[in-house]
Amino acid sequence: MASAYKAGRLAAVVTDEDIAADPRPALQKVRELRQAAEARGENVADEIMKLERQLFQECIAESQGR
Repeated sequence: MASAYKAGRLAAVVTDEDIAADPRPALQKVRELRQAAEARGENVADEIMKLERQLFQECIAESQGR
C-alpha cells in the first residue's frame, strides 16, 4: 500500500501565520494537498483531516462574525 501522507509536509506549506491572517487560503492549500494525495492513492493522516475540518469551522465562524 502507498505510504501515508505526512502532516510534516503539510506543516511546511501551511503556517500558523497563514491561518491567523485568513484561514481561507490555508484551507484551500490543505484541501488541494489532501485531494492530490488521495488521487495518488496515498493514505491521508488523520491530523490532516482534523486540520481541514478545523480550518473549515474557522472560516464559518469568521463569516458569521465570531
